[in-house]
Amino acid sequence: MVSDGILTTEKDQRWIQTMIDKIVKPRGYSDIKANLEGYEPPARLSRREEEDEAYVPDATAVSYGRKMYFELAVKTDREREVVSKWKLMSRLASAKAGKFFLIAPRGHVAFAQRLVKLYDISAEVIRI
Repeated sequence: MVSDGILTTEKDQRWIQTMIDKIVKPRGYSDIKANLEGYEPPARLSRREEEDEAYVPDATAVSYGRKMYFELAVKTDREREVVSKWKLMSRLASAKAGKFFLIAPRGHVAFAQRLVKLYDISAEVIRI
């Protein structure tokens, strides 16, 4: 597992595996990369002006030549970092004609939807 400054717990790892098994694979995505043991890790993402601050998506995949980004959305006190990471992934997905998906477990959906609306992040929130 690749670290990106935002801690990923063992419970999060189980949610990422669930996300891949129930959402990514069944939808027929190819070239699946995940921040999870047994998968090739996704590329580190950073803004040009903030080279020292890089993020690693929880998962990426390709559909019809378009890059899709998947991120586990769980409640956290580190809201600013999460918003920054989500905005970057949203912009990259748009630039590559792809989509950005926030996968929210039960109890975390409202948190994800609130941040998406408040910070105008282009993402589809999916509950698992």
